[in-house]
Amino acid sequence: MLGLGTIEVVVEFHPPTTLAACGSRKMLARYCEERVAGGLASALTGRRRPRPESPPEQGHQPAPAAAPALG
Repeated sequence: MLGLGTIEVVVEFHPPTTLAACGSRKMLARYCEERVAGGLASALTGRRRPRPESPPEQGHQPAPAAAPALG
């Protein structure tokens, strides 16, 4: 890494959320995964995306997310 020269590190803090806000641990995991994947995509492309919506209300299902493209 030292041979690379100057590097940029991007640290993004997402809004806090709770299990109660998402309704189940699976929905919480999906919500967090989508936020992290979106942040990574923004950092890699250099394009800022609009801030994601807040966690879904308990009982509401979020739209299925497409798997992030890697590579």
